[in-house]
Amino acid sequence: TELADELNINVYTLKSWMRDNQAIKPDPRHPQSSQNWSAELRLLALQESYGLSGEALNTWCRERGLFSHQLTQWRADFCQVAPVASLSNAEKQQLKQLKLDNQQLERELRRKEKALAEAAALLVLQKKYHALFEDEVVSPPLEQRQTLMKALQEAVASGARWHQACQAIELSIRTAQRWRDGDSSHADQRSTRVYLPKHRLTDAERAEILAVADEFGHLPPSQIVPRLADQGRYIASESSFYRVLKAADQLKHRRSERPAQPRTKPKALIATAPNQLYSWDTSAPCGY
Repeated sequence: TELADELNINVYTLKSWMRDNQAIKPDPRHPQSSQNWSAELRLLALQESYGLSGEALNTWCRERGLFSHQLTQWRADFCQVAPVASLSNAEKQQLKQLKLDNQQLERELRRKEKALAEAAALLVLQKKYHALFEDEVVSPPLEQRQTLMKALQEAVASGARWHQACQAIELSIRTAQRWRDGDSSHADQRSTRVYLPKHRLTDAERAEILAVADEFGHLPPSQIVPRLADQGRYIASESSFYRVLKAADQLKHRRSERPAQPRTKPKALIATAPNQLYSWDTSAPCGY
């Protein structure tokens, strides 16, 4: 439930994903009592139920027709294995193979737990980053830097790797290392002030540019600005017209000619045997 709340996923959806990825699935065509399960299935059941408790363990047991006390008994039986000396060669080999499978399952379980913890930590980090930097800034102020560094350290403590955490928020790992190893109580030599030009276009001026562009219809900004100058009007420069129209997604190709397309270098053709490539000589005289 805590993981579902942290990932903003419905708890029943998460349970469904876990159920679909379980290795032990009862066969409805050949139902088998849990009392008749083989040692391999019991060991696999102990591995899959490892770490589950409470409601999650009860749900897992109900889906497979088991009781929690059966898992406890199976675990005790595995701990009280007969001495190896009294086992036959086949039983010794089987026990050895079970131990190897057990170790392999434990390694795979630890790897998946680490991957799940890292994914959850990265999702939480991205949410915190978007909430912190909702608006694009040139250089983060000192308070934002300290908050971001704290979020990074929390993500790493939750199981994420440094380079994955930095990549999730598009931050250079060298910058994060400098912030982590240096003194973060004061800013560096760069200005922490967000600079905005005083003569930038206002929202009203942008709306006026779009209205004037609609007024002149099919004319491009390179002709709109001179005609406005003939009328004694100046709203913005030609480049500002193009920039505002591009931001409003109104700068599309409308002429009759074909729009410019990217060109790539022709693929080199190599012949390794006769009759693989054919060509002609356009410089040869007619009749040849």
